[in-house]
Amino acid sequence: GAVAANEDAVRRTVEALSGKDKLVPVIGAGISIAAGIPSGLSLMHEMRLRLVQLAETQALRDKFRDRVQAIKDSLRSDACVPSFEWVMGLYSDLYTPNDLYEWLRVRIPAKNTIRRVPPYFPTFAHEILAHFAAAGLIKYMITTNFDEILETAFEEEFGNPGYVSIASESEFARFAANQISEWDREIGEPAPKCYLLKPHGTISRQLSLRHTATQVAAFSASKQIVLQRILDGGLLVLLGFGNYNEDFWLLFGQASRPFSDVVIVGPQANTVCQPFSLEGPATHIYCYSGTCDDFFHEITVTLYGSRSDID
Repeated sequence: GAVAANEDAVRRTVEALSGKDKLVPVIGAGISIAAGIPSGLSLMHEMRLRLVQLAETQALRDKFRDRVQAIKDSLRSDACVPSFEWVMGLYSDLYTPNDLYEWLRVRIPAKNTIRRVPPYFPTFAHEILAHFAAAGLIKYMITTNFDEILETAFEEEFGNPGYVSIASESEFARFAANQISEWDREIGEPAPKCYLLKPHGTISRQLSLRHTATQVAAFSASKQIVLQRILDGGLLVLLGFGNYNEDFWLLFGQASRPFSDVVIVGPQANTVCQPFSLEGPATHIYCYSGTCDDFFHEITVTLYGSRSDID
């Protein structure tokens, strides 16, 4: 479909929030980077430097034997940068999955550690998403981030329990077995204000994480079922994504495209929109080239008159 720019992206989002249709935010790394979380690229670079140092050790030679030279070449090559998942998987193989998890947990905050790490506080975008959930304007959100800053914003806005986080394989299987209309009854009273879907897992639960090449190579049917039900007929709002890969399309149903329109928010929005423009049905695409915080400032001014009116 045709691509529309900033003011149309704001208008279309406000229409959905006002009840025209279901709005489903899909939250990427950009919104967490704005809160101080290191990007996947910076984490990969840090670990890659560490692994380059380890490449000359006897431990690596003993562990990988005939693969040592290929691993060294991959780590040192600027022409072919390995993926985040490949680097994480190599570290996990060299040490243990527990060692990798501890390394990540130091750098990515769980919700009960955020207050002890001053840079990691919810941004305005996190806060307004929580506010919209509390007001009944957004019922479902999807995030590919490991961190739990959004959960912190939820608990500050409407308490705990007030939302349901779906992150593990068993949780996705449980919800895939029920239609969305049955989810609140399955949870019981009081019904949650929001369901937060985390198909890549969450940092406080080690076994839920998808962070190595082996784990990313498989994406379960139950996750795809749940995500496509959430997106069915909704306005998809992508927040803080800079690029796409095959795994991204697995998340959102490359073949079926269950959503109606797409709003893409972030400085690279015009680049990100290309897969939607070139593939799939006639979807209207709206690009907002500012930050996620700027986008939600405009949304709140349109809805409430000023940001202060939301308090």
